[in-house]
Amino acid sequence: MKAPRVEDTSRQTNLRFCRIHPSFSTADRNSQQTAKGGEKPPSGLTLIAFLLLLSGAMNLGYAALDITTAIASGNGLRVVFESGIIGLGIIMILSGWGLGNWKRWGILGAIVANILLAGFATLGVIFDLDPTSPFYIPSDPVYAIISIATSLIIIFYLVRPEIRHKFD
Repeated sequence: MKAPRVEDTSRQTNLRFCRIHPSFSTADRNSQQTAKGGEKPPSGLTLIAFLLLLSGAMNLGYAALDITTAIASGNGLRVVFESGIIGLGIIMILSGWGLGNWKRWGILGAIVANILLAGFATLGVIFDLDPTSPFYIPSDPVYAIISIATSLIIIFYLVRPEIRHKFD
Protein backbone atom coordinates (compact mmCIF):
# COMPACT_ATOMS: atom_id res chain seq x y z
CA MET A 1 0.00 0.00 0.00
CA LYS A 2 1.52 3.31 -0.99
CA ALA A 3 1.78 6.29 1.37
CA PRO A 4 -0.78 9.06 0.95
CA ARG A 5 0.30 12.10 -0.99
CA VAL A 6 0.25 15.57 0.50
CA GLU A 7 -2.77 16.49 -1.61
CA ASP A 8 -4.64 13.44 -0.31
CA THR A 9 -3.92 14.33 3.32
CA SER A 10 -5.04 17.91 2.83
CA ARG A 11 -8.22 16.75 1.09
CA GLN A 12 -8.94 14.30 3.90
CA THR A 13 -8.35 17.00 6.52
CA ASN A 14 -10.79 19.28 4.74
CA LEU A 15 -13.33 16.45 4.72
CA ARG A 16 -12.83 16.14 8.51
CA PHE A 17 -12.04 12.45 8.66
CA CYS A 18 -8.28 12.28 8.31
CA ARG A 19 -6.70 9.51 10.35
CA ILE A 20 -3.17 10.82 9.93
CA HIS A 21 -3.53 14.44 11.07
CA PRO A 22 -6.15 15.91 13.39
CA SER A 23 -8.75 18.09 11.80
CA PHE A 24 -8.03 21.49 13.26
CA SER A 25 -10.96 23.00 11.41
CA THR A 26 -13.34 21.05 13.63
CA ALA A 27 -11.50 21.84 16.88
CA ASP A 28 -13.62 23.43 19.55
CA ARG A 29 -13.08 27.18 19.47
CA ASN A 30 -12.91 27.18 23.27
CA SER A 31 -9.90 24.87 23.34
CA GLN A 32 -7.51 27.35 21.73
CA GLN A 33 -4.27 28.03 23.60
CA THR A 34 -4.33 31.82 23.21
CA ALA A 35 -6.91 34.49 23.63
CA LYS A 36 -8.74 36.11 20.76
CA GLY A 37 -6.30 37.78 18.42
CA GLY A 38 -3.26 36.05 19.97
CA GLU A 39 -3.03 38.56 22.82
CA LYS A 40 -1.20 37.81 26.05
CA PRO A 41 -3.23 36.72 29.06
CA PRO A 42 -3.80 39.35 31.75
CA SER A 43 -1.32 38.99 34.60
CA GLY A 44 -4.24 38.58 36.99
CA LEU A 45 -5.33 35.39 35.23
CA THR A 46 -1.80 34.02 35.31
CA LEU A 47 -1.57 34.76 39.03
CA ILE A 48 -4.96 33.15 39.72
CA ALA A 49 -4.00 30.06 37.72
CA PHE A 50 -0.76 29.75 39.71
CA LEU A 51 -2.57 30.25 43.04
CA LEU A 52 -5.16 27.62 42.11
CA LEU A 53 -2.47 25.10 41.23
CA LEU A 54 -0.53 25.82 44.43
CA SER A 55 -3.60 25.84 46.70
CA GLY A 56 -4.98 22.70 45.09
CA ALA A 57 -1.72 20.83 45.67
CA MET A 58 -1.60 22.04 49.27
CA ASN A 59 -5.23 21.02 49.86
CA LEU A 60 -4.52 17.55 48.47
CA GLY A 61 -1.44 17.11 50.63
CA TYR A 62 -2.92 18.34 53.89
CA ALA A 63 -6.26 16.61 53.42
CA ALA A 64 -4.54 13.32 52.62
CA LEU A 65 -2.68 13.54 55.93
CA ASP A 66 -5.79 14.64 57.84
CA ILE A 67 -8.00 11.94 56.37
CA THR A 68 -5.62 9.21 57.53
CA THR A 69 -5.76 10.67 61.04
CA ALA A 70 -9.56 10.89 60.89
CA ILE A 71 -9.85 7.29 59.70
CA ALA A 72 -7.54 6.10 62.48
CA SER A 73 -9.56 7.99 65.11
CA GLY A 74 -12.90 6.81 63.69
CA ASN A 75 -14.26 10.32 63.15
CA GLY A 76 -16.63 9.74 60.22
CA LEU A 77 -17.68 13.38 59.86
CA ARG A 78 -14.07 14.45 59.64
CA VAL A 79 -13.47 11.83 56.93
CA VAL A 80 -16.37 13.29 54.91
CA PHE A 81 -15.06 16.83 55.40
CA GLU A 82 -11.52 15.89 54.36
CA SER A 83 -12.86 13.99 51.35
CA GLY A 84 -14.56 17.21 50.28
CA ILE A 85 -11.25 19.06 50.69
CA ILE A 86 -9.53 16.45 48.49
CA GLY A 87 -12.25 16.95 45.85
CA LEU A 88 -11.77 20.71 46.12
CA GLY A 89 -8.03 20.28 45.65
CA ILE A 90 -8.60 18.30 42.47
CA ILE A 91 -11.04 20.93 41.15
CA MET A 92 -8.54 23.69 41.96
CA ILE A 93 -5.68 21.95 40.14
CA LEU A 94 -7.81 21.28 37.06
CA SER A 95 -9.18 24.84 37.07
CA GLY A 96 -5.71 26.33 37.44
CA TRP A 97 -4.49 24.29 34.49
CA GLY A 98 -7.60 25.27 32.49
CA LEU A 99 -7.12 28.99 33.19
CA GLY A 100 -3.44 28.79 32.34
CA ASN A 101 -4.27 27.16 29.00
CA TRP A 102 -7.18 29.45 28.12
CA LYS A 103 -9.88 26.82 28.46
CA ARG A 104 -13.38 28.23 28.80
CA TRP A 105 -14.24 25.65 31.44
CA GLY A 106 -11.20 26.83 33.44
CA ILE A 107 -12.85 30.12 34.31
CA LEU A 108 -16.05 28.38 35.40
CA GLY A 109 -14.06 25.84 37.42
CA ALA A 110 -12.10 28.63 39.10
CA ILE A 111 -15.31 30.37 40.12
CA VAL A 112 -16.80 27.13 41.47
CA ALA A 113 -13.54 26.24 43.27
CA ASN A 114 -13.42 29.64 44.98
CA ILE A 115 -17.06 29.41 46.03
CA LEU A 116 -16.36 25.98 47.53
CA LEU A 117 -13.17 27.24 49.19
CA ALA A 118 -15.06 30.12 50.79
CA GLY A 119 -17.74 27.67 51.92
CA PHE A 120 -15.24 25.27 53.49
CA ALA A 121 -13.46 28.16 55.22
CA THR A 122 -16.79 29.39 56.59
CA LEU A 123 -17.64 25.89 57.85
CA GLY A 124 -14.21 25.70 59.48
CA VAL A 125 -14.87 28.94 61.39
CA ILE A 126 -18.37 27.85 62.41
CA PHE A 127 -17.21 24.41 63.57
CA ASP A 128 -14.26 25.98 65.43
CA LEU A 129 -16.59 27.93 67.74
CA ASP A 130 -17.55 24.98 69.96
CA PRO A 131 -14.71 22.56 70.83
CA THR A 132 -17.17 20.12 72.44
CA SER A 133 -19.16 19.74 69.23
CA PRO A 134 -18.75 16.50 67.25
CA PHE A 135 -18.26 18.73 64.22
CA TYR A 136 -15.26 20.49 65.81
CA ILE A 137 -12.51 21.17 63.29
CA PRO A 138 -9.64 23.19 64.69
CA SER A 139 -8.85 26.06 62.35
CA ASP A 140 -7.36 29.51 62.44
CA PRO A 141 -10.10 32.15 62.08
CA VAL A 142 -7.66 34.73 60.66
CA TYR A 143 -6.65 32.27 57.92
CA ALA A 144 -10.32 31.55 57.22
CA ILE A 145 -11.19 35.24 56.92
CA ILE A 146 -8.22 35.85 54.58
CA SER A 147 -9.25 32.78 52.55
CA ILE A 148 -12.85 33.97 52.24
CA ALA A 149 -11.77 37.50 51.27
CA THR A 150 -9.28 36.21 48.68
CA SER A 151 -11.89 33.89 47.19
CA LEU A 152 -14.40 36.73 46.85
CA ILE A 153 -11.81 39.01 45.21
CA ILE A 154 -10.92 36.25 42.72
CA ILE A 155 -14.59 35.59 41.93
CA PHE A 156 -15.27 39.30 41.34
CA TYR A 157 -12.20 39.51 39.08
CA LEU A 158 -13.22 36.47 37.02
CA VAL A 159 -16.80 37.60 36.42
CA ARG A 160 -15.76 41.02 35.09
CA PRO A 161 -17.00 41.38 31.50
CA GLU A 162 -13.57 42.22 30.06
CA ILE A 163 -12.11 39.01 31.55
CA ARG A 164 -15.00 36.75 30.57
CA HIS A 165 -14.96 38.28 27.06
CA LYS A 166 -11.41 36.95 26.54
CA PHE A 167 -12.78 33.40 26.78
CA ASP A 168 -15.63 33.83 24.26
